[in-house]
Parts: sequence; C-alpha cells; structure tokens
Amino acid sequence: MQAATELLQKAGFKKQGKDWMKPDGTPFTFRLQVEGDAIPTLARAGTVISQQWQQQGINAKVEVAGPTNGRRLSTGDFDAAIYWSIETWGGHPDLSFFLESYQSQFIKPLGEVQAPRNLQRWQDPELDKIVEENRKVPFNSPDVPKVGQRFLKLAVEQMPMIPLLAYNKFAPFDTTYWTGYPTVENPYAASGPNWSNLRYMIVRIKPNPDAPKN
Repeated sequence: MQAATELLQKAGFKKQGKDWMKPDGTPFTFRLQVEGDAIPTLARAGTVISQQWQQQGINAKVEVAGPTNGRRLSTGDFDAAIYWSIETWGGHPDLSFFLESYQSQFIKPLGEVQAPRNLQRWQDPELDKIVEENRKVPFNSPDVPKVGQRFLKLAVEQMPMIPLLAYNKFAPFDTTYWTGYPTVENPYAASGPNWSNLRYMIVRIKPNPDAPKN
C-alpha cells in the first residue's frame, strides 16, 4: 500500500480524510468492468479488487457488462476492465499470436473497433521495434525468448496492464484410440484443444496400435 500511496501522490493525487482526490480536487472514482457469469473467476476477482480499493479510499465500482462486454472493450467504452490481454501459441514462447496487434499502426481512436488483445490501446516506439524484430525471428529460434523478455521488461516499466493470474483449465484426453497428446512428461503444447496450439497437437496424435477392435 505504501508504494501505491507514493505513486498516487507523485501523480498529484491527495487524500482528504479517508478518500482520495484527483489533482483537480474531484473524487477519484472509476468503473471496473467485468463480463459476468461467462467468466465467473474474473468477475469474482473484480469484486475483491474493487473492495480492496474502496477500503483504501478509492471509489471503484464493479460494472457487469454481460453480453455487451466485447463491444464495449473493443470501442474503449470502459475505465478499467479485467479481461484477457495476452495469449500465446499454446505455451510456446513466441509472442506473435498477440504481439502483432500491439503495433501502433493498428491503434484506433476511442469509439472505433480496436484490434483484439491490445484493448488498452498501448503504443510506444520501443514497442513497435519489438514487434518488428519479432516478425524477423524464426518461430523456433533461440532468440525468440530474448525478444519476449524485452517486451516483458517494457510492460513492467510502463504498466499498460496488470497481470493477475494464469487461468487454469482442465482438458481430459482418452488414449483408447489415439495417443500423443501433451502430458506432464512431454508438455510440448498447452493442453487446451480449443486454442490455436491445436495445430501442434494434430501432427503428433497417432492411432493407438493396442486399441480395441470393433
């Protein structure tokens, strides 16, 4: 809390009694948008976070967007939101799956539909350089993690988003007829077949020679 207090004061915010005021003297208040029942984990996180802010004198209110969530996020109709911002190629360190939309040429004004994933409309010359460099690095090159690390360092410095969690999902596989799925011993891809990493799984799945014959 001490670090947050120092950052607010550095930005010109002041505390009056129990409440934080913006530099212009008006109360510091904003909406924290969540989708709702479609992603209950993130909705619960939003409730907990807003309560913690309120306890520290920041008037943050949860706003459940429901079916309008996607449209409002893409057009910038929100103050703050909890949603997916970074996704990869099924656990592969290459960041191109989402990093392409972080290039400044794809930034749209508020009110227009923004390219997916960079919904916060983050843009920076150094970020553009990272995107350009990532385009030139082969997918499985040992330099891929180095480019990713540059992105992570810039994101930590500028804080366009605040990472909360890695969302856990369970994907059961039946090896009666097919084998070669990702395992703990061979986690070559994330196990979610509904993600783009399915392309890496398809080429490794083989018929089980011991499968029962019908």
